[in-house]
Amino acid sequence: MNIAWLGRRACLSARQPTCFTRVAGPIIQVRGAKKRRPQTLQIKEDNEEEMTEEERVEALEKQRIYSSFNPLSSMWSVDAETLDHLIPYKTRWTSWADVKTTPLNNLENRVRNFTANWKLAMYDSFPGRTIGLQESWQRFVSWPRNCLSTTSVKPDAWLAPLRDIAAQTYQDLNQAVADKDMRQARLFAKTSYRDDVLERIKKMNRTHKYFWHTHRELAPLKILSIRAVEFHFGSEDPPFGNRLLVQALCRIETEQSLEVYDQRGMAIHTPLDPDADVRSGKRIPAQRRRVLEYLILEKKMFYDTPWYFREQMWPTPGRKVAA
Repeated sequence: MNIAWLGRRACLSARQPTCFTRVAGPIIQVRGAKKRRPQTLQIKEDNEEEMTEEERVEALEKQRIYSSFNPLSSMWSVDAETLDHLIPYKTRWTSWADVKTTPLNNLENRVRNFTANWKLAMYDSFPGRTIGLQESWQRFVSWPRNCLSTTSVKPDAWLAPLRDIAAQTYQDLNQAVADKDMRQARLFAKTSYRDDVLERIKKMNRTHKYFWHTHRELAPLKILSIRAVEFHFGSEDPPFGNRLLVQALCRIETEQSLEVYDQRGMAIHTPLDPDADVRSGKRIPAQRRRVLEYLILEKKMFYDTPWYFREQMWPTPGRKVAA
């Protein structure tokens, strides 16, 4: 008797039933076996229609109850979609179509930034800031001015701590890539950007040693677009934080360098000093270059997890960013 097989069968049978989506798998043909036509599912006429509103509510309630017993399978832990971020552009007065659309798009972005900041203030959810629930007259006096300062780089702006978080997250993520640390990289990169980062790590030579440096900011880190929506719709408030999902589009412009050494310790990167001896086996500073990136920072405020980058955006070729 196979005890291990029986134990595995018993463990699997103890789990709750799980529904899986039927997918098409590879067809394996065995010589001498009769070919069988795939059986079609006989669906009743009353099930051909979509789920009713009551059935959807019942399914969500069952999932909510299951999540309360198993926090690792929370229904709110699914990846969110990228919100409607806009990169502000300078108006090209030589193009009539650009004159009509660009100012309106920039105004729309400012209005949405204002709305997101106001919602963060209502939840008192600015990182590193305590707004507090002030009197109504104070809200309409001081809040509008602060909610309109999304792109401000002043240290007293409401989003100043979030800019510091974005800069630190950027440092930690790039250091994890240089160290070829996939576990740490997954912590600071999610969704599509995580796939790009992991693919970058996989292409790195395992026998080489990498040293990444950021020397200075060529321009202050700036938040161009911020969005905040309610993403937790549970009947009770989350035990941590609030119900918001926050995304911020950050413009990061720095001067960086990357040193690469082979297994013998020889420098194989372009040195900063052209006369440097790359065969000396010593650390040699690498040539510096300007790096400009537009990254979307995200956090679900009801989870005690760090901020992470979820996507990279690219400006339209031939257009100048307004900020």
